[in-house]
Amino acid sequence: MRLQALRSYGILDTPREAAFEDITRLASIICQTPIALISLVDAERQWFKSERGMGERETPLFKSMCAHALLDSDVLVVPDTREDVRF
Repeated sequence: MRLQALRSYGILDTPREAAFEDITRLASIICQTPIALISLVDAERQWFKSERGMGERETPLFKSMCAHALLDSDVLVVPDTREDVRF
């Protein structure tokens, strides 16, 4: 159902848009982080509608924090991704 809804929006693989770029820029500034993303997760990948600081537009699903968050009913907290073997 989630994937069907995602596909119905027709947003995957669309060009960058200024409004989304503004959101990631502001999120990066407000949260004082070098990376900010608007990501959408399909069946095989995590695709970034907007990204700041990554330099990539997608990552394989198995490397995605979002995949772990979707599969677990609890809140996902990762204090330091450099120390977490999943990422």
